[in-house]
Amino acid sequence: MGKKKEIIVNSKDALENHIDNDYIEEFIEKIENKKIYVDPRFQRRNSWTDALRENYIESVYKNMVCHPIILVNVPLSYYRSLQNKKEKDAEYFKDLIDRGYDYVSIDGNNRSQSMVKYKNDELNIIYPHDKDKKKFLKKKVLINIYDSVTPLEMHKLGISVNQNQSWNRQEGRNCIYSTISNFIREISQKFNGVTDLIKVKKTRMLDDELLVSLLYYETNEQGGNQEKWDKMYISETADLSNFGSVVKEWGKVLKENLTTKKFG
Repeated sequence: MGKKKEIIVNSKDALENHIDNDYIEEFIEKIENKKIYVDPRFQRRNSWTDALRENYIESVYKNMVCHPIILVNVPLSYYRSLQNKKEKDAEYFKDLIDRGYDYVSIDGNNRSQSMVKYKNDELNIIYPHDKDKKKFLKKKVLINIYDSVTPLEMHKLGISVNQNQSWNRQEGRNCIYSTISNFIREISQKFNGVTDLIKVKKTRMLDDELLVSLLYYETNEQGGNQEKWDKMYISETADLSNFGSVVKEWGKVLKENLTTKKFG
């Protein structure tokens, strides 16, 4: 055997967290009262099929849910940013406080939305033993709450939580702490109608990935690949100045020359 690799971990970097067990009824109430913010920087889009949602509800009934939903405490994180004189961080959390949010969701959005949909009869399933859902709503959901973190730590946490799970490459890039991440999200939302014109799977962010490929080409005048796109995000080496206009013109071309070809 070779020499073991020594890894030094600074205990000062450890995040403070605690585990809560909320009744599902109380947790859903937080969601419906908009106390939990789903930030697209950390959460992928709703991608579960009805079959996956039904399987999750069944696992709740059977007490077979192992992974906690992960939240960040907004007020405590805000106070920490003030204490550390991190103005930009404080602005992020203060905005959420002003909008009434108590938590930011880091992981578990598909599970959360499945519970809400089941409670509101939006899933086409009925359990004869619990037609009024009393048993379901009195089940408990495991929640891992991080008490005081920075936005950068939230990005790192999102990547760490999902690095061994089935994120695709674009969903991983979406969680990178980068101006490119913010820019692609803004462009994707602003020109949502453009990407609607082509057959691309938006639930897995393949529309965003197409925009990333176009941005790389616009910047480098050559095609890229997954590794180069990752590097562009991390190094923040992209020309953002004219890309919005490029996408707008691209949309005009698509409208004028629609074909049956599918992308993605």
